[in-house]
Amino acid sequence: MTTSPDPPPDPWYARHGGVVFLAVLVLTLVTAPFANDADDSRAAEPVLVTVVLVAGVGAVGGHRWTVLAAALLAIPVVTGRWLHHARPTAVAETAYLAAGVVFAAFVAGHQMVVVFRTRRVDANVLCAGITGYLLVGLLWAVLYRLIAAATPGAFAVGPDRRELEGLEAGYFSFMTLSTVGYGDIVPVSRPARMLAVLEATTGLFYVTVLIARLVALYSSETARPHANPPGAAP
Repeated sequence: MTTSPDPPPDPWYARHGGVVFLAVLVLTLVTAPFANDADDSRAAEPVLVTVVLVAGVGAVGGHRWTVLAAALLAIPVVTGRWLHHARPTAVAETAYLAAGVVFAAFVAGHQMVVVFRTRRVDANVLCAGITGYLLVGLLWAVLYRLIAAATPGAFAVGPDRRELEGLEAGYFSFMTLSTVGYGDIVPVSRPARMLAVLEATTGLFYVTVLIARLVALYSSETARPHANPPGAAP
């Protein structure tokens, strides 16, 4: 009797892509302020954006078509950001920012699918939950930059009420997502205010739903061995 060969192992990005992506996101958030203050800071943002996008494509690994879709969504963002870096008049800032919104939403949605389809809690599920939260903050940061670029005066930054730029969008986004506001950046226009309200609400519901899901998974996993004790009727 012949035995069927073992199926080939999953590629490395399918097994560890979520962990790598989370590590890249954390390192990017930590190093971005210092890279922005460096002498050659003009090239820092395109490099960081490229690294995050490549890691994000790997994080959706597991199905070939999912990886292909993520790659196709990432290409316009990377291309547009580097073209804008080389020649700002070649590509409008709003163009690659809009593409970035679509990519971030796609990857964040995939992370949520991982959390809600799994039947057991492991490192990949925990990383997917944390990554999804960080992606929500980055998604809104891109949306804030998009609104600031499309409608000048949408935000008032500091006592001189200057425009929202670069890393300030990420700072404001994560302060809003965690419902911590210092008042140094104020949304002025109606779309900006509505986005801030939606982000704060999304952050609260995300944490609540994620904790409830993980607790339910862990409870069902720990109760499963005791469902049919030895000698009991099935």
